[in-house]
Amino acid sequence: MAFFNFGKNKSENSSQDEIQVKGDYTIKVLGSGCKSCQTLFSNLQDAVKNLDIKADTVHVTDMAQLAEYGIMTTPALVINDKVVSTGKVLKSGDIEKLIVKFDRGE
Repeated sequence: MAFFNFGKNKSENSSQDEIQVKGDYTIKVLGSGCKSCQTLFSNLQDAVKNLDIKADTVHVTDMAQLAEYGIMTTPALVINDKVVSTGKVLKSGDIEKLIVKFDRGE
């Protein structure tokens, strides 16, 4: 058993620097364009940059398109047409974790 990374092999350590995301993505922020939606979009762009991945980032403000996703609260985050978060302004680190989970199929 390893505590505080003692007793672990170096290959067992996991950090964001070692994570490689394989896919190409379309990641959308759904929202009216309010400050929270803009902040989430900015954090999304930071996360994509930090992970160094290919991703089209889009901020969707058209209410008809928002309705297609069936979300009840904004902002929402959508990866490849799958809603992964609603009603929260996620930090870039949290978005990175969601992208990695999505890439792994979790």
